[in-house]
Amino acid sequence: MDLDAAATTSASEAVVRAVQDFLPWYSSVHRGAGAKSQFSSARYEEARETLVRFVGADPATHVALFPRNTTEGLNLIAFRLGLTRDDVVVTTAIEHHANLLPWRRNARVRVVDVDRSGTFDVAAVVAALDERPTPRVLAVSGASNVTGWLPDLAALAAAARERGVLVVVDGAQLVPHRQVDMAALGIDVLAWSGHKMFAPFGAGGLVVARRLLAHGEPFLVGAGR
Repeated sequence: MDLDAAATTSASEAVVRAVQDFLPWYSSVHRGAGAKSQFSSARYEEARETLVRFVGADPATHVALFPRNTTEGLNLIAFRLGLTRDDVVVTTAIEHHANLLPWRRNARVRVVDVDRSGTFDVAAVVAALDERPTPRVLAVSGASNVTGWLPDLAALAAAARERGVLVVVDGAQLVPHRQVDMAALGIDVLAWSGHKMFAPFGAGGLVVARRLLAHGEPFLVGAGR
């Protein structure tokens, strides 16, 4: 058993072949008029739409970006939202640091604690959402990176959306193991890492509601998982 794969999987043979087949055509994306640049640009946009559809989002309302990993994706959205120290983000005690530190750096964090089993229930999150001041964001893992436990994302997202709270999900452990339907779950933002699902190094996914990218400062870059 390759225990290293718990954190980082090796690229699959199919992925290696796809990368090798593409390399001779590699060129600038959206910055050239030549055949290679046009080909690379088309493949880039196809990949973005593929990511959006892969996680059950609608290309008309959501767009895919390519961070290096989950941590960078969550840093990007945390900075993009323009949070201040007067804003509150609800998160939980099961989170990886990738879904804690970006929010602590930009806002106040309200943490939902876990019970003796290391889990939390929907009621605990609802109680945190109902505290004042009303939070702007619910940031929650789709699956624990320690136990693999799966929170009830649909119920959590429904409660958040009823209160006008943005739903951001750390999908690093979820997306490689479960089919995800962002539209059905009611998720606004989903981040995950390619290196946990047989992709080449330095590849991640961040699917974001387009309305969140309409205004604001340019993305700042984080690093990590």
